Amino acid sequence: MQWLDAATLKLLEDLVTHPDVQYLLLIGAYRDNEVIPGHPLLLRLDSIRKAKAIVRDIVLAPLSFDNVNRLVADSVLQERTSTMALARLVHKKTAGNPFFTVQFLTVLAEEHLLEFDSRERTWRWDIDRIRARAITDNVADLLIKKLNRLPERTRTALKQLACLGNNSHTAALTMLRGGSEAEVHSDLREAVLEGSVVRLDGSYKFVHDRIQETAYALIPDETRAEAHLRIGRLTDRANVARDDRGEYLRCR
Repeated sequence: MQWLDAATLKLLEDLVTHPDVQYLLLIGAYRDNEVIPGHPLLLRLDSIRKAKAIVRDIVLAPLSFDNVNRLVADSVLQERTSTMALARLVHKKTAGNPFFTVQFLTVLAEEHLLEFDSRERTWRWDIDRIRARAITDNVADLLIKKLNRLPERTRTALKQLACLGNNSHTAALTMLRGGSEAEVHSDLREAVLEGSVVRLDGSYKFVHDRIQETAYALIPDETRAEAHLRIGRLTDRANVARDDRGEYLRCR
């Protein structure tokens, strides 16, 4: 979940604690290692609890081996008894992280270690070949390798999108790129097909914040300040509304 600003958190608190509001369910998600004591989110949740509103915490555990095996079996349309070896390897590599599990399986397919046999109409893989390839068990390294396989113009567009935020209007990307909207769509087409971003109505969005973080990490440290300065100047020059300016400057 993209972090909400203090004003929005206060608005949500007022909403869920208002005596006239009924039958309202709000669901939010965050990584507990990124929220330290005193964080605005925790303070708001504590205030909501004190107002006697119902707050339930659901801690998501990693996928078990059985869950991973079900996912793998469903993905390759085979019985779970025949996918146990592959699932065991995937579970060991990903430690049951759902996002990493899907990305790992995708990489296996992209590197032809997991292939569809059109003649036999079934998925095939070679466990020994997969082990020999020594695919990283670090999700960041895996995503960097994945993004580096994209065309250079696509990587450039992804880095610009990462600076603008998890979700950015096409108009903002066009302004930053300096070309046409058609060129923006063309540049991001491979990223959409590959599954890193989705095209929405008038905007583009990373499918996961880890992908945004990885795209941002592709920008050399020594050029990040310059990139942010350019965004700020373009934003002021275009006299963008304040809400959009907040979006543009939502960079580390």
